[in-house]
Amino acid sequence: MGTTLKGFRYVLFVGAIVGGIGATLYPIVIKPMMGVDDYKELRKKVAGEVRKH
Repeated sequence: MGTTLKGFRYVLFVGAIVGGIGATLYPIVIKPMMGVDDYKELRKKVAGEVRKH
C-alpha cells in the first residue's frame, strides 16, 4: 500500500503542508492586516469607480 513516513521524512512532509498553508494564507489574511493604508486607498478608488457606473 503506502509508505509509512518516520522521523525526518515525516517532519519534512508535515512541514511542507504547514508551509504551503501558511504561504497561501499570508497574502489573503496577514498582509492586509499589516498594511491597512494601502487597502483603504484601494477600497476608496474602487468605491468611487462603482458609483460612477
